[in-house]
Amino acid sequence: MDITLELIDDASGEVFASSDVPLDSLPQSFARMETTLTVGDHEYRVVGADPGNRDDIARAGLVKLRLRRVEDAPTVDPKGVLFSLPTLEDALPACAAPVPGAPDALEIHEDHFRQVELVRASLLADIEAELDDVRRVLSAHRSGAGFTACHVRRRVKSPLDGAGVKRSEVEFALRSKGRLFAIRGHGVVVGGFAVPAHDALVYGLEHGPEVKALGLVGVDGDAIGALHPVALAHGLVLVDWCAARVLRAHDEGFVA
Repeated sequence: MDITLELIDDASGEVFASSDVPLDSLPQSFARMETTLTVGDHEYRVVGADPGNRDDIARAGLVKLRLRRVEDAPTVDPKGVLFSLPTLEDALPACAAPVPGAPDALEIHEDHFRQVELVRASLLADIEAELDDVRRVLSAHRSGAGFTACHVRRRVKSPLDGAGVKRSEVEFALRSKGRLFAIRGHGVVVGGFAVPAHDALVYGLEHGPEVKALGLVGVDGDAIGALHPVALAHGLVLVDWCAARVLRAHDEGFVA
């Protein structure tokens, strides 16, 4: 199903581009997502959406995105809209305001959430289906430094559910205690923790006694090597979604 996408200059209220796009290319909700688009020679930030979620957009057949830019730009061809990444996870985790008196949280940009992560090997069918969609973007929609499409991932909602990974295992593997984990502009992640690891940051989402998601920002060989025993013990694979690559944990390390 295609819907009409209108791009509106937030400063002037004028519609400066309109195009039909697949409904499935949109996130489930714009409420907590800070999407960045490149239109022509300018970079824009989505500051509002009407309607704000995919179900309402489907009923309306239309979504109006309000974009904020630094300087005025001429009317552009909507085909000039570029995404900075080939894929994004559909939803961000629940966030809350920082706890007063707590140490500073370790923070990532929302676009980095679950872009490199550990996933149960039993989900390989869903992983490969998502990677096929990402590969199509990489091969058919690359334009200069950006992409004319962005695949929104929805198949792997709980990457570690049932794997039995414990936060203590992750901290032991990285030889460091976790701190508060935050997403820039959204707040501290509920049930989240983050551990600095060499030139990378390892972060997780904890629910009850188990870790339900475990990702990395700043891919570092030492950090990945430190997580290998966790992956091997729990039957996990390492997925780099933007590179459309999956590595399996074997005795000698992560291998393609």
